Amino acid sequence: MAGQRLITSASRTAGLALLADGVVGLAVPGQRAKDWAAPRALWRRSVRRVVGEATGTRGFAVAEVAVGLALVAVVPRLLTRR
Repeated sequence: MAGQRLITSASRTAGLALLADGVVGLAVPGQRAKDWAAPRALWRRSVRRVVGEATGTRGFAVAEVAVGLALVAVVPRLLTRR
């Protein structure tokens, strides 16, 4: 039970981070380059290895919002069904 709570909390935390970053990417695209500077350099490099330079596009921001919503809403419900 405690493990399931931990997974649910981690899923929601990651989902909210992706959701927030996606919304910022859609609302203020230029701000995103500043936000992804030094503090998130490791994250930025990791993402660029996977998706290339698409991280600055609106499509990537929409994908972040979609994945964030799925992590916040869908994954915890799937875990509680078990």
